[in-house]
Amino acid sequence: MPVKVPHYGDEHRIFLQGIMCKGVLNYKQVNKLLDSALMNCQITIPENKAEKQNLMLKIIQEINDRISNISLTIRKGVDEDDGTNYFMLVNLSHRRCGDSDELAKRLQVQWSAHELEYFRLIAKEILEDDNKSVSSR
Repeated sequence: MPVKVPHYGDEHRIFLQGIMCKGVLNYKQVNKLLDSALMNCQITIPENKAEKQNLMLKIIQEINDRISNISLTIRKGVDEDDGTNYFMLVNLSHRRCGDSDELAKRLQVQWSAHELEYFRLIAKEILEDDNKSVSSR
C-alpha cells in the first residue's frame, strides 16, 4: 500500500532546505535526506524501492510546483563520466543588466581579448581533462 503524504508540509520544507544547504546531492545522499525528512515528520519510510522512488518524485514535483513562481526548480542530472545521478536546486531566471549584450560588452572592457581567450582555453582544458583539472604548466 503506497504511503500517503499530506499535500505540502514540513517534509517538503525539510527536503528543500536540505538541498539548499548541500547544493548538489548524489542519489544516495538525496535518499538519506528523504529518509530524514520523513522520519522528522513521523511519516513511514516505504520499504519497497519503487514506492520510495515514487514518493521522492511526488515530493520533488510538489516542491517544484511551489518554487516555480520564483524561478527555481529541483533537477536531476547525470554525470557524463560515471553515470552518477545528482540532484540540485537550479535557478531558471536569467540575470540581466538591462541587456545580456550589455553584460558581454562590460566583460569585454574588463578583460582584453587575449585574457578572454586564455580563460576559454583553460576552461576547455579543465572540461576535457579526465581529472577535471589542469597542471601548473
